[in-house]
Parts: sequence; structure tokens; C-alpha cells
Amino acid sequence: MLKGFRGGLSALILILLTVSGCGYKMAGLDERANYTLSIASVYNMSSEPDLEREIENVAVNFFSSRGALGDNGKSRYIADLRLKQLNFESRIVTKTGQTGTSSVACELEVIIHDRTGKEIFNKPFKGRTVYDLTSDLGKNKRNRTDAVSYVIRQALTDFYHDFRP
Repeated sequence: MLKGFRGGLSALILILLTVSGCGYKMAGLDERANYTLSIASVYNMSSEPDLEREIENVAVNFFSSRGALGDNGKSRYIADLRLKQLNFESRIVTKTGQTGTSSVACELEVIIHDRTGKEIFNKPFKGRTVYDLTSDLGKNKRNRTDAVSYVIRQALTDFYHDFRP
């Protein structure tokens, strides 16, 4: 019995070493940021009104989950987020016209300042997704809101992987 246990344990260790040597990583292990930032301002420069709170909520959740959101006075960097564009395009794909799809695309500019106020990073990031349209107006509104949050998270994810102080 002990011999079988050792063989199984040895096989498990060998598999883990092989997988880790191939460049695979366990999900969530390198998701932590090596910096903290605070969000100083959120501007909605798109034609869609009243999105500042949604953008800020998505950004706070995004950076908090990676350990990168700091206090205003204590964070290493200060971020300004500007939603430059938010475009929607709908396409009816059924014969009845009752359901279809819509796509949403965004361009989010992220500007990073150090604690002295010097701009050290400024770059736009894009996100795009498709969501379903249905005959249920309430569901369409939820789908649209979820899609906007998703494209903002996509843009922030690209920023997160690009910004290496």
C-alpha cells in the first residue's frame, strides 16, 4: 500500500514539474500588482451620458481585486481615466426581427501621474464585445450595462498588462 502511495505521489510531483516547466501558471497566482494607485478622476467624453459612476465602479473593483487600489494620500501613482469613445452597433439576425445582436466598443485613455504630479504614462486602450438583443426591454438594458462594464474591464486589463513601473 505504501509503495503504491509513493508511486502516485511521485507521478503527481513529476506532472506538476512538467506542467510548470512548460510555462503554465496556476490561475490567479500572478494577478497581484507590484504598485498601488488611486483614481483621481473619471471623465466620460463619449456621447453616452452618465457613465462616470459605472466606469469608476468597474475600475475600483478591477484594481481592488489585484491589490493595486491605494488610498489617495498613500498610493504610489494617481490615475485619470477618460472614456474617449463608446460606440454601439446593432444587427438584427433573425427573420422575425425579435432578436439580434449588438456590439459595443470603447476607447479608454489611462493617464498615470507619480506622487509629484508628473505624467509618466498616457495611452488609450480598447475593448469590444457582442451582446444579445431580445424582445425583453429589461433584459436588453441589463445586457447592455454588462457589455459596457465588460469592455471597460477589457481596456483596464490591457492597461494592467502594459503598465510596468
